[in-house]
Amino acid sequence: MSTDLENIRVVNPEGGILAMNQLTGCEIYIDPGTLLHSIVASGAVGTVADYVPPPDPADPPRYASADEAIAALEDGIEDLAFAPLVMGIPYSERAAWNGKVAAARAYVSGEISAEDAEALSLESSITGQDVAELADEILARAQAFQKVAAIASGVRRKYRDRINAVSDPYGFEVEVDAAGDALRAALAEIEEGVE
Repeated sequence: MSTDLENIRVVNPEGGILAMNQLTGCEIYIDPGTLLHSIVASGAVGTVADYVPPPDPADPPRYASADEAIAALEDGIEDLAFAPLVMGIPYSERAAWNGKVAAARAYVSGEISAEDAEALSLESSITGQDVAELADEILARAQAFQKVAAIASGVRRKYRDRINAVSDPYGFEVEVDAAGDALRAALAEIEEGVE
């Protein structure tokens, strides 16, 4: 039996068939339930390829743009590096940290002003620490904070540049996740005396 149909295939779960009409050069759709469908589906006019469901669509990228990925990078750095250092400490107290560090350095060097000496003495009288012990603690925490800030800055700059170099949006997630891993590893190495 000669046929003018080729590339006969089932194209949907309902059994609809698509075939190329050689005479017209057009594809035709054959509805299920019709006489023509019954004939074609029986294989009388040629081999019929089974229905192959389309693959599941890929999940969209987590970040649609480099700007979104960089914002996520910066939020992640803030959460991983700095939030643990400032958790529970009001902003007004954090705003005084630079002054406390300067006072502690002045105390250690023996060049402290009367105002700074009074501020350190007030805090040490409440905590029950010696002023020298308090100054050492302030400087140790400042040094730890400075290390964290240096690591965070390095990770942010490195991975910001890597994100900006990515052309495939799926690559943004890879870089943001790699930045988080790098930051965690670097912070684990300096985890000392930071409360």
